Amino acid sequence: MKTLPARLLLWMFAALFAVQALGATNAPNILFIFTDDHSYRMVSCYPRAYEFANTPNIDALAERGVRFDSAYMGAKCRPSRAMVLSGRQQFAVESDYDGNDIPGSIHWLPTIRSNGYYTGVIGKWHYYQQEGDPYRHGTSWDWSVIWRHAAPDAVGDNYYWNQYVSIDDGTQEPLNGYSTDRYADFTEQFIQERADDPDQKPWFYWLAFGGVHSP
Repeated sequence: MKTLPARLLLWMFAALFAVQALGATNAPNILFIFTDDHSYRMVSCYPRAYEFANTPNIDALAERGVRFDSAYMGAKCRPSRAMVLSGRQQFAVESDYDGNDIPGSIHWLPTIRSNGYYTGVIGKWHYYQQEGDPYRHGTSWDWSVIWRHAAPDAVGDNYYWNQYVSIDDGTQEPLNGYSTDRYADFTEQFIQERADDPDQKPWFYWLAFGGVHSP
């Protein structure tokens, strides 16, 4: 298992944004799994995890990939998400809490779409994607299944069951099932579609599980 200090997050973003400048030739596929409000003490591969924590699947991913052992993120849903996607401290994102004025000048990870990446998102996006929003489907996302949590036109506010999602920015429809399982189903679909795509573009996929947030 590789453990990296927080400063290497900067190198990670530098490498990803180099794709912006150089294009996506031979670029890697990126599956970014984001669990909402998930303490590291609830992940058993961390030395300071609670004794009752038992996360064998996440531990296996950490063993085969990278585990950050020193990092800082904002403590609330939307600010922490903004920090990861932008590489900025939460106070530097310059958006109000409702996410209605995200500056178009901020380069978020999905903007690698303009350099040849096929981009997808599923789950709790937590930005409304209103008309004119630069981070909406068709501008940042090629493929999207978004639970627009607390959006003005949201139908239900349920982390586990009875979620409604917007697929490719269409009208809201029921997710039909336990949210975590259904997100995984759609993710498998996304990866299979990309494997079957004759264009073989590299892809970036933001998988935002929300069930861990509540209660």
